Amino acid sequence: MSRTNADSFLEEFSPLSEALLPNINAQNANNSTTSFYVTIGTEKCFKPFVSKFFDGIGNIGLSGALDGICQMETFRNLHSIAFDNSDKMSATEKRDRFFFGSSDNIQVLWDYCILSKKDVEQSSEELDEGDLMQLDIFEALALFYDVHKTLPATQEDEIMDLFKYFIGRDMLWLASKVVNNEVNMDNEQEECENM
Repeated sequence: MSRTNADSFLEEFSPLSEALLPNINAQNANNSTTSFYVTIGTEKCFKPFVSKFFDGIGNIGLSGALDGICQMETFRNLHSIAFDNSDKMSATEKRDRFFFGSSDNIQVLWDYCILSKKDVEQSSEELDEGDLMQLDIFEALALFYDVHKTLPATQEDEIMDLFKYFIGRDMLWLASKVVNNEVNMDNEQEECENM
C-alpha cells in the first residue's frame, strides 16, 4: 500500500521531536520481530513502538498535531473500522484490522489518544463520570506505556473504546462549532435586516 502525503505526517514531524523520543529496550525490540505480540513479565503486549507525542508535542502545537494525524489515511481507516456496525466483519477480524491493518495503526491511535487527552486538559469543559472513567483508563495505559513503550494487548477492548471516546468528543465539539457558527450567521443576518 502506498503512502499519501498525509501519511508522511509523523515522519515529517520526527525532526521536531527527536530529542523527546526515548530509546526502546533492545530486548523488547528483538522480541518484537517475530510476531505482533511480545510478553512482558506475564503480560501479553503489542510489539513496542515509539509514540511521537508521549513526552511532548514539540514546536508543532496541539491543533497542528491533531490536524496532521486526522488527515492521515491510517487514522481514517482506524476511524472506519472502529465505528463499523455493518456486521460485515467478525469481532476478531475487526480487532485484527484495527490493531494490525497497517504497520503504524497502534502508534497512530495512541498518538491520537495522547493529543486528545492533552486537548481535554486544556478544555474548560466539565467532565462527567463517563469522561473521568475514560481518562482513568488512559492514565493506566500511559503508565504502562511509560515503562514498557507498548500497550497491553489484554486491554484491546479498552484501547478501542478509548479511541472511540476521543473521536466522539471531537465530533461533538465540531458539531457544536457548526451550530454556533450557524447561530452567529443567523444573528448577523437579523441585525442586517433590522438596520
